[in-house]
Amino acid sequence: MSEHTVTSMHAKCIVIDSKEALVTSANFTEAAQVRNIELGLLVKSSAIATQIEEHFQGMIQNEVLSRLPLLSMEKSS
Repeated sequence: MSEHTVTSMHAKCIVIDSKEALVTSANFTEAAQVRNIELGLLVKSSAIATQIEEHFQGMIQNEVLSRLPLLSMEKSS
């Protein structure tokens, strides 16, 4: 991969209060929850949850990842 290649990462992970982490293949949409067969792992470990959180924060600080703006859930009229 060249240094100018743009890539994206589609992470499906939630860290809750630095105590638990949900890592899953599921999309967080109603349609995905109803139609798809997915697998998720809930990790109840502060040490692992903190490592995941620090990993993502480090990638953001090193500009490997960038935050995307949140889309408004409201319909525009």
